[in-house]
Amino acid sequence: MPLPAALAILRDDNDDISLSLPLKGNLDAPDFGITPLINKLLGIALRKAAVGYLSNLLQPYATVLTVARMAIDMAGNIPLDALVFAPGVDQISTDNNNYIHKLSTLLTERPALRLQLCGKASESDRQFLRKQAAATTEATQHENTDPATSQQALDKQLQQLAKTRALTLKNALLAAGIDNSRLFLCRPQIDSDAKGLPRVDLSL
Repeated sequence: MPLPAALAILRDDNDDISLSLPLKGNLDAPDFGITPLINKLLGIALRKAAVGYLSNLLQPYATVLTVARMAIDMAGNIPLDALVFAPGVDQISTDNNNYIHKLSTLLTERPALRLQLCGKASESDRQFLRKQAAATTEATQHENTDPATSQQALDKQLQQLAKTRALTLKNALLAAGIDNSRLFLCRPQIDSDAKGLPRVDLSL
């Protein structure tokens, strides 16, 4: 974890950080110096404390927040568990209300943090929309004879679905009192992985 990110996670609303660092050494040794030791320990302690704080606050939605598994992206963003949707659905289920509450608590307690929201549509969404379109076509007795046009229209629907999911989550966080300037939307994407879930990816 980048040190600036760890600092942002640990600063409370008074801009303070509290850590306990056990030190051991011989005060009578001529080469004894506390500053190098403090500097070294701080870098380690801050990162571990930041992971610990996030993991504890976001449980049980913190499966990616371990020192061993957490992968920082090229921009230095810290990934959080995604908010998962049902295929073809852009509204948040009641099962996710607790996760949204924890996210809003995190952002309220740590005012230096910003959250990135990236809406994703999946192959399960594609299958859902295809079935929906087929049912509509059968009901109206019309056929689309241009597969390319049909595919483009479907991709457009998937992009819009991904975008709406991110906006829905953003609006929920705004309603919880989080300032708009701290919430950033990514360009909506279609996940080509057959096992990919309909979701909004989140990162700090």
